[in-house]
Amino acid sequence: MKSRYLLITGVFLFISSIYCNAQTKNYSTYEAMRNDIVKNFQEERFEDAAKILKENLEIFSEKLEANTYNLSLCYGSLKQYNKGVDILMYGIENGIWYNKWGFEGGFWDEYKKIDAFREFLKKNNSKRLEAQKYSKPDMLIVKPESFDESKEYPLFIALHGGGGTIKEFKKVWKSDLMQKDYIIAYLQSSQLAGMDTYTWEDMDLANAEVTAAFKKIQSEYLIDTTEIIIGGFSAGGMTSLDILIKGKIPISGFIILVPQKPESFSQKSVENMKSKNIRGTIISNLKDPRYNDQRFMSELFKEKGMQYQFIETPAIGHWFPENLSELIDQSILFTRNK
Repeated sequence: MKSRYLLITGVFLFISSIYCNAQTKNYSTYEAMRNDIVKNFQEERFEDAAKILKENLEIFSEKLEANTYNLSLCYGSLKQYNKGVDILMYGIENGIWYNKWGFEGGFWDEYKKIDAFREFLKKNNSKRLEAQKYSKPDMLIVKPESFDESKEYPLFIALHGGGGTIKEFKKVWKSDLMQKDYIIAYLQSSQLAGMDTYTWEDMDLANAEVTAAFKKIQSEYLIDTTEIIIGGFSAGGMTSLDILIKGKIPISGFIILVPQKPESFSQKSVENMKSKNIRGTIISNLKDPRYNDQRFMSELFKEKGMQYQFIETPAIGHWFPENLSELIDQSILFTRNK
């Protein structure tokens, strides 16, 4: 699924935790304030949540993006839309801008009837496009245990989901075999989703950045080019497939979690994967919004005689299963078993 789902879910969870006292409360840490905000949202005490957020905008100024966005959600829940627009404009005027998918969905329909809100959206998009001019891709290399620079190692290219970062993705996309046997390249797109989050949408740009990263890795490390796995979450899974299909990197296998189906996916592309003896794993569940597309891809793999597996997890939706590390290891073993 697109990152927008991840972003909105994350914001909701962030917002949904605030315990609020009717009296003004001094917070020593941002986390303590955040916890009270979420609790109040869970209890639909939007006035209390709004009061806390408004009183702490300057105290926790480093969190202005999240706090003004969450305050606009409070005002929208209270049907005080003009106040919501004002607080978002306050954010824009104080140097921030908001996630590109942050204002999608039915909640914002009433806001969109207001001229000032539509003007805010234009300004927000303009700020994002200006920031995009200076955004660069990034890479984090994790070397295997007992690394020996004179030895060839297999490579795992790992791509974050939409609205993600390599810093956060590294925490969840890992396994025993990855850390023991592979040079892991966590790649971060240059394509901005929010002020400090990234996405994969422009596939030509994604292919150029990942290919450039691969060439850099090859120039610095000895890579076993017979064992290169690419994989990732959501939009990162889609991008993994697109890069594999376009064939600029000698990829031997893929491991993708709840991916979108790339536009490049076709019978011909699957036949080409089969001819190269590429093996792959799709991990998903019935509650993922793109489950049917993922099943469609796996059925085409089956029809064309490709070696693949479809791992179905408990129905958790568009997210990471608790046993992801074990599933990655299982998938690595499947990919190696040629």
